[in-house]
Amino acid sequence: MPTTSFRRILASALACSLALVACGGGESSAPSRSTTSVAPTTTEQTTTTEPGAPPPIAPLTGLEATGDQIARIGRPALAVKIDNSPEALPQWGVNNTDIVYEIQVEGISRLMAIFHSQDAAQVGPTRSARMSDPPILAMFGQPIFGWSGANRGVTKAVRAAGYINNADAIDAPKEYKRTKARKKPHNLLTSTTGLYSHARPDEGAPPQQFQYLGAGESNATAAPLSGLNVRVGTTPSTWVWDAATSSYRRWEYNKVHGTDQGQVTATNVVVLATRYTTPKSPIAQTVGAGNALVLTGGTAVSGVWTRQSQVDQWTLTATDGSIIKLNPGRTWIELADHPWGPITPEAAAGLMAGGR
Repeated sequence: MPTTSFRRILASALACSLALVACGGGESSAPSRSTTSVAPTTTEQTTTTEPGAPPPIAPLTGLEATGDQIARIGRPALAVKIDNSPEALPQWGVNNTDIVYEIQVEGISRLMAIFHSQDAAQVGPTRSARMSDPPILAMFGQPIFGWSGANRGVTKAVRAAGYINNADAIDAPKEYKRTKARKKPHNLLTSTTGLYSHARPDEGAPPQQFQYLGAGESNATAAPLSGLNVRVGTTPSTWVWDAATSSYRRWEYNKVHGTDQGQVTATNVVVLATRYTTPKSPIAQTVGAGNALVLTGGTAVSGVWTRQSQVDQWTLTATDGSIIKLNPGRTWIELADHPWGPITPEAAAGLMAGGR
């Protein structure tokens, strides 16, 4: 049950105006090593199927696993830090993810790409870890973490989080290589196959992060929305609903957000009002409560996010008190420190007409 302190946080968040402004998050600190024994909070994933049994579900997408994916969903989650500066575009592997977090660093944003049900031959450009990372990674049980270095304090904090299996460029240098197609530091690549070779036998599948809509189901308070402008740090982006593909398409720095597989797309976009502390480098406060907006299926659902501790997932609650559910598929999570706002259908149509 929630503590008295947490009830006050939740009550405060629910009382906030649900206008598109941030209410902020609570303070957080890295979990102790004792969290390595915490079991996933959802049912253990099955990697084999009996004849006539329904296909297993990938926990980080809510999609039915078929073919090679059936074996993959029993493995741990793999997180990789990816450069998101203008010089880093187009990126590699981003459209092979299950979940992506956009997190503020110094000024601009950086991505934490979460792989699980899919693989990517090339991922990157890989960049350094930050203090924001361990509290987010705690939601995934015992994830593998790919990163390319950090300052002494961050390195100590990441390595002290015993639930993280570090496969970084220092511990696993053979898994990283630089491409001549870019200049340093925007050219360090890795692969999911290489990083997954460092998985340990006792690491299980990650817990489910969100609840998903069933066939014909919808969120009661959902309203149509063509697209959204978001800013994380100084990085501006726009998401536009593409009904033809049932996905959201992304523009960044006023250009198409490109990858090695074309424009960035997502089935869901979850925007969480996030407070950052700024000693030397911004630290996202991801425990507590704040405003939230969920884009799914061409609609927007306003509400609040709550998270009681670092081993808990975010709970998304709509204005009517119901749990906000997502459509099965890839989810992009914006840890936004600025107000966000809708774009008009005309603006959305103009972006789509301008090319993908």
